Amino acid sequence: MPKIQMSEFFIFSFSPSCLLSSSFHLQAVAAADVLRQVTFCKKTGANVLGIIETLSGFVCPHCSDCGLLFSKGGGKRLAEHCKLEFLGDVPIDPKLCQYLDTGTLSENRASCVSYKSYCGIVEKILGNISLGSESIEGG
Repeated sequence: MPKIQMSEFFIFSFSPSCLLSSSFHLQAVAAADVLRQVTFCKKTGANVLGIIETLSGFVCPHCSDCGLLFSKGGGKRLAEHCKLEFLGDVPIDPKLCQYLDTGTLSENRASCVSYKSYCGIVEKILGNISLGSESIEGG
């Protein structure tokens, strides 16, 4: 049985659909891990909503520029290989942590790069769900 992270297992347990997210900082290792997860989900009949690449950069807390700490693009390449939708990438953003810890995200969301990334991902997922299961399955 492939390694399934707890977040995917939780979603899989309560929903017929799965959302796969992985940090692609070690491109080959992470891609192989997510590929096993995709294979497992497809074999069990679960719909895979798409792939999200995490740790796709680091947002400077002073100037909000996003620079690369690791290589980028593994999530998109894997989504293309698996014929799944690439839902987006999410950089490390110290402001997101700060705003969540202090409960001030709603007032500061415009300045939070990661918040914008998450919103784009949620919009894609909701758009796919409203289109029906054909688009959710990647085809």
